[in-house]
Amino acid sequence: MTEFKEKIKSIILEKIKAEEVNYNNYLLPESFSKKITTYMSMKEDIVLCKKSILKLIELKKFNDFNENDEIENSLNISSIIMYCKCFMDASKSSKSKLEIRDCFSEKDSNLLALHQTLMNVRNGFVAHRGDNEYDQSLVYFQTPKTDSKGEFTEYKIKSLRAGTFSTDMMNSYLVLFNHIEQIIEDKLQIQIQKIHSKISSDYTFEGLESLLIK
Repeated sequence: MTEFKEKIKSIILEKIKAEEVNYNNYLLPESFSKKITTYMSMKEDIVLCKKSILKLIELKKFNDFNENDEIENSLNISSIIMYCKCFMDASKSSKSKLEIRDCFSEKDSNLLALHQTLMNVRNGFVAHRGDNEYDQSLVYFQTPKTDSKGEFTEYKIKSLRAGTFSTDMMNSYLVLFNHIEQIIEDKLQIQIQKIHSKISSDYTFEGLESLLIK
């Protein structure tokens, strides 16, 4: 483990000790925790997606956002990144990812279409720069109307980006996020039961004491 990772883990341990004072807290061995860590992290990502979209819906009720508002774009893009991350290949780190076949059945065709739209936006706009339909721009130059010589003063760009969603579309994505959150929760509970059974069978009381965060 690198020095940086060690430092981050020590910060996390201190946060656990400071925030969970009413419990005995035991550190799960890394050999047990890879899959459960992955699904718990996915759940955090999906919760963040939902919070971002809910915040956008709330803001749109009280603010007249334009297509390029930085808060709107940032919240939209963060929700796209966090959602799609759950489905991205993690084979190099030997971690799990969500598979489409596990998340959508034949009756979920509408949700699958929403999923594919988000993945396309991620692949065509958020993660890559190039000529694509999700990031359209026009470059222009201007001259002041009061200048009879017609000398140009500045080059500019106007863009419309796919990170901007309507309120109706955002409500649809909330349904998708809730659906995926339940899929993750089901997978997480399976891992929790497996780990709980293993700890119960492999660890004595004294063994558990060795895992106690002090």
